[in-house]
Amino acid sequence: MDSSLLNKNMIEGQIKPIGGMQKNIINAFSSINREDFVPEELKNYSYSEKHLFLKRDRFVLRVNLIAKIISALNISNEENILIIGSSTGYSSAVISKLAETVISIEEDQELIDFSEEAVKKNGIDNIVFINNSMIEGCSEQEPFNAIIIEGAIDEVPKKILNQLELNGRLIAMININGISNVIEYRKKNNTFTNRFLFSCSAPKLKSFDKKKSFSF
Repeated sequence: MDSSLLNKNMIEGQIKPIGGMQKNIINAFSSINREDFVPEELKNYSYSEKHLFLKRDRFVLRVNLIAKIISALNISNEENILIIGSSTGYSSAVISKLAETVISIEEDQELIDFSEEAVKKNGIDNIVFINNSMIEGCSEQEPFNAIIIEGAIDEVPKKILNQLELNGRLIAMININGISNVIEYRKKNNTFTNRFLFSCSAPKLKSFDKKKSFSF
């Protein structure tokens, strides 16, 4: 079956049923062929309703979870977005259609190389991929209007929260006994507020294990 039709069916079957999905987000997903951001050995699973595991603790999140997170952020086209743990760059590509600039942090250089080829194929020029430790974020490019951490973690490092601009927001999947609570954090003056959005199942990012990170 043609990949464009498969991509359309994915959107109709996995994103639109979420309800309340903004038209610009639907258009962003429609403009990116997910198959381009999936390695050759996993292409048959590009449009499946599951996380695609790549290697070690790297993965491509399932599309309906990505859509819910993006919808919650309510991104505008003048914003600077940081994505931590960008894997193959699929979420980065979708968000690039909604934001002004996307900075994507990934520790695996092979995944960065793959991502750069995929976005080049799709004619995207407003994403910068950086090979850096996930728990460091990207202080060189701060402050950010919004930050997404693509995977379940135990706690959000304060160093990353501090990379938000005033009133900026961060969405993280906080692991509690194997269940991930999707939490939105907001920077208010010198403090941070948080609110629960929804629960999900998401694979862990081992780089954020408590023993490796500075907790907030």
